[in-house]
Amino acid sequence: MKIALDATYAGQSSSQKGGVYQYIFHLVQALSEVDKENEYLLFFSFFRNKHRQTTDEFYSLFKKAGYGRKDCRIPSLIWKRLQFPIELFTGKIDLFHGLFDYVPRMLSGKSIVTIHDLAYLRRPEFLGSKRVKWKQKETPRSAKQAEAIITISNFSKNDLVNFLGISQEKIFVIPHGVSPDFVPTKEKRILAKYKIKRNYILFVGVLQPSKNIVRLIEAFYELKQSEHIGHQLVIVGQKGWLYDEIYKRCLELRLENDIIFTGEIPHNELPGLYSGADVFVLPSQFESFGIPVLEAMACGTPVVTSNTCALPETAGDAAILVKPDSVHEIAGGIYQVLSDNNLQASLRQKGFAHAKKFTWENTAKMTLEVYRKGIL
Repeated sequence: MKIALDATYAGQSSSQKGGVYQYIFHLVQALSEVDKENEYLLFFSFFRNKHRQTTDEFYSLFKKAGYGRKDCRIPSLIWKRLQFPIELFTGKIDLFHGLFDYVPRMLSGKSIVTIHDLAYLRRPEFLGSKRVKWKQKETPRSAKQAEAIITISNFSKNDLVNFLGISQEKIFVIPHGVSPDFVPTKEKRILAKYKIKRNYILFVGVLQPSKNIVRLIEAFYELKQSEHIGHQLVIVGQKGWLYDEIYKRCLELRLENDIIFTGEIPHNELPGLYSGADVFVLPSQFESFGIPVLEAMACGTPVVTSNTCALPETAGDAAILVKPDSVHEIAGGIYQVLSDNNLQASLRQKGFAHAKKFTWENTAKMTLEVYRKGIL
């Protein structure tokens, strides 16, 4: 088979390496390692020159793996509205895999789409209005048009069935993996680099409303007031959108000397930061998977996360689950870990075992099975 992988999102978003970017990067990489039979090309749609460089940078990571490349340089609103056949840009292909919620309206081959979540229906306030409108138009159409749908959790599968009326038989749940880079490690150099001088609580994720960082800051403040913890709170991640409230709340509570915002950091520094933390906290109000939960577990760090959306599914029995809308419960979950050495040891052991179940190799192999079913 000749398979086109739509890597447009990764090419345009290399400065925002959140869950979708990680999925595209690791899936493309793992497919090149497990599949030596099919022919792959990476498809990119971009118009602005500023995206040429980021697209080139992403493609350069896979050129040696034998991936071909095809670009569409027509503005997406034009070529999608006029409904050009995708083969005008890709050449003849057997299968088009839309890696981020979209497949073209016109193509002569088969198509598969990965739909990560239906946040635009469940929590539209967490997305920009333009993105919501685009998804309202294109996601249901892509879901119905594609021969098969891949999604990343049973939570998202149920949403596809209940909100869009998609048949369960058409949906395949394929979870994310954990990079083998995430192992316990001691990196005093990294702690010094980010001026981490005390024991610390860690958060990793894009700074945006869905991550619930304001309540995490308030829970940290509560713990400092009630339990007099001496920890720092380290918040790792690039700015997303509507993040001003996060910094504002930090200043209002006079925590600027106790909270460290690192911004985005190099991938190879993450294992050291995970490993050094006393507890990792992801109190998100919406997640369709939650890769950082597994990354923390793989590094031997106890995890506190939300009891909603896909996070209980991702965390299994290896984390403390809390209500994300309760500052007091978030604080209680954190203190439960910090104050109980036996619980810390138990969570570490369970976390190691749980994280080992998730590999990008398995993700790629399961994806290949869907390709075979979709093409028949």
